[in-house]
Amino acid sequence: MRKTGLTQDQLEDRDGVWFAVIDKPGRATAEVLAEGIPAIIRGFSWPKSMRWGRESASSESLRWVRPLSGIVAIFGEELVPCEVSGISAGFATRGHRFHCPGEITIGSATDYAEKLRACHVIVDHEERQSIIRDGAAKAAGRRRADARRG
Repeated sequence: MRKTGLTQDQLEDRDGVWFAVIDKPGRATAEVLAEGIPAIIRGFSWPKSMRWGRESASSESLRWVRPLSGIVAIFGEELVPCEVSGISAGFATRGHRFHCPGEITIGSATDYAEKLRACHVIVDHEERQSIIRDGAAKAAGRRRADARRG
């Protein structure tokens, strides 16, 4: 009990076994996420990452796979207010840089993938791999067919 800081009067006897009943109120999910998201972003390990901007001279600066330009953090339909390296979370992101270069507003977590798909971004990496694999196989097949004819 000394280790936990409890006293015997805080324990309950249940058929000869002593239990500590600790009532610790929870916190709002958005509050927990607002704390966790920056830590996750900063701690995320990429096989290849980079630093950028004025802060890049410091080894403490953010490392990411590409320069981080925005954060979409939504719980249900509510924005999770958080910030990483001066970048605040919002509802806006961008689609494919050539096919849909403007901003996209994400209304909720449920429409994220479909809104990005409409702007030529495939969120699911397995689906993206499959599209690339199928496209490569079709291109190789056309190339073989052309070589046989030529």
